[in-house]
Amino acid sequence: MSNQNPPEHGLHVEIPNFTKQNGFQNGHIENQMIKLKDEEIQRLQRELSDAHVCNQRLNSQLGVLASKESHITERELK
Repeated sequence: MSNQNPPEHGLHVEIPNFTKQNGFQNGHIENQMIKLKDEEIQRLQRELSDAHVCNQRLNSQLGVLASKESHITERELK
């Protein structure tokens, strides 16, 4: 059952619903923007994770170097 019944006088004029059309286009654009933002968030999360792993490795290497340096200093003092 349609809400748009033709007028009783027989003249029927179709008025395009620009709001619906623009709404669809705007919705499509919004969906694309959301998708791009989600992809950017995922990329940044991967970069952050990679940076965290790199930082842990560097800290580990610094610990090894500091340990070696302290052993060298102990030998020199003896």
